Amino acid sequence: MTEYEDMDRAGTFKAKPVYWGLNRYDTGSIAVSMKFEILSQLEDDIWNSWETYAPVAVWGKFFIVKKDGTINTRTVEDLAKATGWNGDPTAVGAGEAPDCIVQLTVEPNEYKGVTTYEAQWINPDGYVHQGGGMSEGDLSDIQVRYGSLLRAAAAAHIKKPSAPAPERKVPKQQSVAPPPPPPVDGFEYVPPPEGDEDLPF
Repeated sequence: MTEYEDMDRAGTFKAKPVYWGLNRYDTGSIAVSMKFEILSQLEDDIWNSWETYAPVAVWGKFFIVKKDGTINTRTVEDLAKATGWNGDPTAVGAGEAPDCIVQLTVEPNEYKGVTTYEAQWINPDGYVHQGGGMSEGDLSDIQVRYGSLLRAAAAAHIKKPSAPAPERKVPKQQSVAPPPPPPVDGFEYVPPPEGDEDLPF
């Protein structure tokens, strides 16, 4: 039997299952517990092989039944896609791990001052990692559950474009009487009084 060292870091890894089984908890939830042998790690978009290292293993618990007794559909789908599991509990209970390669997102788990590392997310080999430790299925689930609420909350703080300024009306130019002609030969022109245009002189 291969002796494995414990995982000592977080990250994204390729691994092969070496064991799986079912665990039932006092809360009523049921998990598929799996042990994986690490094959390579994703670093700067490059898969670096761990072939030259001592064998390293990591455990993961994937809850297929929730505390309330309902099926955790998202996790069951992830397991099916990654391992080919058909949903039969007896297949898991047999203990023989599926022959496949998977991708794992490993994260730290702190308990009573002790930090261990566990596989939190499982995806099929060839999955394009999106960062953030969340699968496409989980993103879809968040969209369905909370999308409308998140958009409504964000809408209250989106800066709306200001209304265009009203068009300025240019006042019409008023006609101004031309200035009187300059005096000629010492005589100053005096305009006739209004209403005297018909005088004969």
